[in-house]
Amino acid sequence: MYLTPLTLLPLLFQPVLSNPITPTAPKGKKVQWMGHSFHFFLPEPVAKLAKEAGIVGHETIGVDRIGASLPCQHWNKGGTGETDTNVVKDVLKAGKADVLTLSTREPAPDECISKFAQLGFQHRKDMHLMVHETWLPQSTDKTTEGCVDWGCSKRDAATFDLLEDTRNKLEVPFKNRLRNQLTGLNKQFGANMTTLVPVWSAVISLREMVVKGQVPGVPKQSSLFKDNLGHAQKPLADMASYMWLAALYGVNPVGSKVLAEGTPAGQAAVLQKLAWDTLQAEPLNGLSG
Repeated sequence: MYLTPLTLLPLLFQPVLSNPITPTAPKGKKVQWMGHSFHFFLPEPVAKLAKEAGIVGHETIGVDRIGASLPCQHWNKGGTGETDTNVVKDVLKAGKADVLTLSTREPAPDECISKFAQLGFQHRKDMHLMVHETWLPQSTDKTTEGCVDWGCSKRDAATFDLLEDTRNKLEVPFKNRLRNQLTGLNKQFGANMTTLVPVWSAVISLREMVVKGQVPGVPKQSSLFKDNLGHAQKPLADMASYMWLAALYGVNPVGSKVLAEGTPAGQAAVLQKLAWDTLQAEPLNGLSG
């Protein structure tokens, strides 16, 4: 299942909560973040959201950053000898992390997702592995989005139908391969130890909503991206942050204000609802524990 502007539109006019704090806030988690630049911006905004939601004990253990990385680049970091240092491996071996996050991109499945899962679960049976579904900035039509300029203004020519074609031919197959790998890990270790955070799915929906003029303050698709590589501007980054808060803690972000300061009226509510509903539609969302 995935969400389109038509399915989201009625939801956007529902009453917004005064704040997202739950009556009994969940216990904070110690999180080791790991990944590339479409992911490693998340720790700071997620920490702000967790604090706003009344979550005590949320902690960023560390952020292992490698630009444009695949998981094996983090696995091999520091060398492969017995005395070589790899900070993430050390955290997992010490059982310090409640959660390990990672980001990947094509191809999937990725052998080092399984390696990190096995190492973490070996030393801590309740560790959770959360995988960021990295978005591609382009569509299936390379001529439409040729990115001849740094801002990639050609992205604005992508139609709703082209974006749906991108979803069906690129995003859904990639997500299915990731989901199958993570489901296999759950079966292997006999626990629901993995979550798939479907950010790319939401990015496509967000672009479709921009096409239909449904995102306040975002007049065109290229406004979502900093450059031709597809790095996130604030609206996209905020949406991803809301989804990650929800995935980590099961907290509905609708009504949150901490990231909304200085943004156009109504924008945050649209992004929050999109993030929450897209996560809920993902079978491996981790919301059921």
